[in-house]
Amino acid sequence: MSSTLKISVNQRFIEISKSLVKSKKVKTLNEFCQTLGIHPQIVSDIKHDKRSVTLEMLSNLYRHFLVSPIFVIEGIGSTFLNPTEHTTDKVTLEPEGRFVKGSTEDLIKELEENIASSSVLLSQLKMKLKN
Repeated sequence: MSSTLKISVNQRFIEISKSLVKSKKVKTLNEFCQTLGIHPQIVSDIKHDKRSVTLEMLSNLYRHFLVSPIFVIEGIGSTFLNPTEHTTDKVTLEPEGRFVKGSTEDLIKELEENIASSSVLLSQLKMKLKN
């Protein structure tokens, strides 16, 4: 099951990179890699399942291209977040039902923490499934 998840995340990452080139958000795969701060060989390794997508890559996909990390990880929802909703302020609904504003940097930090937490939970689930 864990290899299926890895392949799905990797496949979605590769499809997103192709989509960004096709839609001309980046001119080439090399430009995509440069924007994410990764070597093109890393993308090749991801494509051939020799390497997995990292949290840093997910974070940079979000920061630079408004790609939903939830979509990349789970395959749920829209690939790209609505740019009109991506402003310098965020509004979130807290569990108590109140709205809270914060900066984009706060949103990114919260998103990175959520991704890291999800990663830990996925690892724990994988361990339980192995037993």
